[in-house]
Amino acid sequence: MAQKARAKMSGDIGIGKLIAGDAAKDAIHIATIPLVALETLSPGQHISINQNLEASSANKHIAIVDPFLNKPVLAGQKFWGFMYPGSIESLRHDWTHPDIRDDRQVLDAFAASLGISYDELISLGKENKAELAKQDKKIKAKKWLEDFAADVPYYDYSDNNYNGKRIGYSYDYVLEIGQQALEKKYVCVGDDSTQDYFNEHRENFMKNISIVLDAEELDFDNDEHRPYFSCAC
Repeated sequence: MAQKARAKMSGDIGIGKLIAGDAAKDAIHIATIPLVALETLSPGQHISINQNLEASSANKHIAIVDPFLNKPVLAGQKFWGFMYPGSIESLRHDWTHPDIRDDRQVLDAFAASLGISYDELISLGKENKAELAKQDKKIKAKKWLEDFAADVPYYDYSDNNYNGKRIGYSYDYVLEIGQQALEKKYVCVGDDSTQDYFNEHRENFMKNISIVLDAEELDFDNDEHRPYFSCAC
């Protein structure tokens, strides 16, 4: 049935075959497709096409290189491919072919395999996309907080080194501080240098804390919602 449909829609006059009997001049549609060469290809060469619309001489041939070119197509160059006569399944200045599927065709087939409509599949995709975007935002916020925690000017003097060794705060401790900052205006964070560090990065700190803890982001234009980090003294 598909073969009959292809023959009917192509208006096939026998292109690719020798003429048997009488024939008159005619004009025909030829299905074309823009392709990228994976290797050097000659004009008129029979080619296969992968799902990335890349052409090569390997495997199943379904088209030819533009036969009107006057020089070979080099790897990486774009060119027109001419589909085999009678192989396409529709023709309206667009067409379908059983070995070449566009995104809509792939999604239609996937939706059918799930027993749902295309629109239902797209709706699910949008929901998943929103959730993935949210998770991506959380991952980036956590990374920011981890880097922030590591750079907190908190030092270890246990080896009697006067300068001390910066060891920062743990990520979990920074989350605790952030949770407190969401609940009250003043939060003790350590000494003067630690206080200055937190206040210097306060807006970005609270923004990322809100993302990681799924809390409502504070309105920094409102002074009542703006936390202040103080030293423990």
